[in-house]
Amino acid sequence: MNMQMTREKVIRLLRQFIHQFDGRDVEDAFVEEVLEFAADMLEQDARSWISVKDRLPPEKHYGPTPGIGFTCSDACLVAADIDGFGCIVAQDWTIDGVWRRYAGYVTHWMPMPEPPKEEK
Repeated sequence: MNMQMTREKVIRLLRQFIHQFDGRDVEDAFVEEVLEFAADMLEQDARSWISVKDRLPPEKHYGPTPGIGFTCSDACLVAADIDGFGCIVAQDWTIDGVWRRYAGYVTHWMPMPEPPKEEK
């Protein structure tokens, strides 16, 4: 999932998902509360360090067919504990579940932040 979706888009997509399986429009107060909670969790996740013990970033398949090619994540910020040198923060990504630059050293990761917007 693209973690850089807007809150409104996340809620809209969750509503569509529920409607697809339930067949009714979602306006129930409890469901709305759950949708808001889910959007909050996604926003928090996008701004928080995630332990590699909990999970790795999602990967997409690249290749002509499943089973041929490789999977790769989007670039992430990583915290890597380099032996004897302390913790560094850098950019890295996974290929087939292995960190490309800092394999064996990455302890935490987070999605890349939105780039700054120039004021005109």
